[in-house]
Amino acid sequence: MIKAPTPISEDERHKALLELRILDTPPEERFDRITRTAKSLFNVEMSYVALVDSSRQWFKSRCGIEDRETPRDTSFCGHAIVEDKTLVIPDAANDTRFHDNPMVVGNPFVRFYAGRPLKSISGFNVGTLCVAGRQPRSVSDSELEILNDLAAIVEDQFNLMEISKLQSDLTVAHAELRAKSEFIQAVFGQYAGDQLLEKVLSQPQSIRIGGESRNVSVLVSDLRGFTELSRRSSPGDLVSMLNQYFEKMIDVINEFGGMIVDFVGDGILAVFGALSPYDNHADRAMACARKMQKELHNLRETSQEIRSCQLQMGIGINSGDAVVGNIGSAKRLKFGVVGATVNLAARIESFTVGGQILVSTQTLESASTPFTTAGNLRVKIKGVDTPFTIHELALSNSGL
Repeated sequence: MIKAPTPISEDERHKALLELRILDTPPEERFDRITRTAKSLFNVEMSYVALVDSSRQWFKSRCGIEDRETPRDTSFCGHAIVEDKTLVIPDAANDTRFHDNPMVVGNPFVRFYAGRPLKSISGFNVGTLCVAGRQPRSVSDSELEILNDLAAIVEDQFNLMEISKLQSDLTVAHAELRAKSEFIQAVFGQYAGDQLLEKVLSQPQSIRIGGESRNVSVLVSDLRGFTELSRRSSPGDLVSMLNQYFEKMIDVINEFGGMIVDFVGDGILAVFGALSPYDNHADRAMACARKMQKELHNLRETSQEIRSCQLQMGIGINSGDAVVGNIGSAKRLKFGVVGATVNLAARIESFTVGGQILVSTQTLESASTPFTTAGNLRVKIKGVDTPFTIHELALSNSGL
């Protein structure tokens, strides 16, 4: 038997698992439905959602397995979490890693295993969705797709649990959130535009705390040349220029009906179609990105220091389903958007160069009007099994 290996970022991975606050909790029907379905579809004796703790694998849901937990060193899932794809063992008795494993030679006598890693919101493999049987067997491509789909549903439940956790922590964390929010508001202004603020003040009962899945477009922007600018500027001048930059970008995002979710350093995370759903969120996001590039161009024309540092911006956009939720009250609103759609938008942005807008195929296909592109490229993105196509949005009619 070969002992399950330790992931490279084990400390961060284990921290992400603990942040879910799911270990040693009672069974839940929302997870049990998934394992029952997997067991039936694969026609095997066992199916389970396993979470890999520091020294054990603990089953949040299990079908056909008596134990609530087993040692991590002898677990199949300990091997699966170091993979970025489903681990398939057609016959454990003929696999050098498992042929003498206690779970193979003894109860529950596993011969076949397929485990798809489960990612936390932060992107770490915290566990697996598995099917296992007492007879050797292969797995077809269609069955792999089914297992991937079921695992994605489990991950969506993890995301919803994270929203619920944030809600329960709101009272305790209010003072800390207020201190952080006051600095952001003082420098960058309000998150929401006038229309949203008017709605919150006039109809506070319409803003509900909770999470739901919506189809949205996510925009992530980041500055190039900011490090050089920060070295050359005094703290007061730097804040003043940042304030000027963010004020312009906030106005543009509000103009196209976007919602600013967060500021990350000199970057912006905005979402279109989350708080107020609309069909043309992809169109709005791409038109907004073009206008943002135009406004930065105008800002460079009016600021010698910004121009001398060649300050530029990269923007990435992706569309798809995401879990959204309002956290707080009408007096102080904190809006959260989580899920693979958000993560992929950030990864698309990381491929940009200054002055460039990159969008996913999903965003282009979601648009109700045609947008001109200046080319595309195939890239390998973490968490996506196959090469991914991203498109460069042409800056037509932008004045650049």
